[in-house]
Amino acid sequence: MVGIKYNSLDDLNGQAIAWGNKVNGNIHATTDDIPFKRLKREGLNPLSREYIIDKINLRRVQKDCLISYAGNQYSVPAEYVGKDVAVVALDNMLAAIIPGTSRSGATIAGALLIGVSRVAAAEFTFFLAVPVMFGLSALKILKFGFAFTGIENLTLGLGMTVAFLVSVLAIKFLMSYFKKHYFKVFGWY
Repeated sequence: MVGIKYNSLDDLNGQAIAWGNKVNGNIHATTDDIPFKRLKREGLNPLSREYIIDKINLRRVQKDCLISYAGNQYSVPAEYVGKDVAVVALDNMLAAIIPGTSRSGATIAGALLIGVSRVAAAEFTFFLAVPVMFGLSALKILKFGFAFTGIENLTLGLGMTVAFLVSVLAIKFLMSYFKKHYFKVFGWY
């Protein structure tokens, strides 16, 4: 550092803190306010968890479609061989952020990244699926047309009812599973 003389890292850190205290105690030209006083008025709180950037790592996909993280090998699709993928480790979950991640996986990973609990992340993902499924079903019906026979209406109604009931049972099972277990099994899948 040009013009700065110091004897040790502690000496340099001390000089930097003294300079920051001096500068932040004066009126700032842009805000017309003293930064130390403004900071007290803003009432900022410390982060409740580690900053996410600390948990994102780049890994190069090897020829055998594997990435290495924390002494373990994880597989990724073959199309990423030789490319770098971002690896995020949070809440006992490891995610390689690559194109083609499922909607559910992306919403759960995103929710976990911002500090949402496992159960709330899963609930959000299931609730998010409802309008998507209704929308896609409506589009298919519009594409097919409304000229259904009586038996086709009955079959469609019965199929929708059974699908709905099975979905409710599956969601109830998964929600009870997520209350006690992590998402590891779905990462392997």
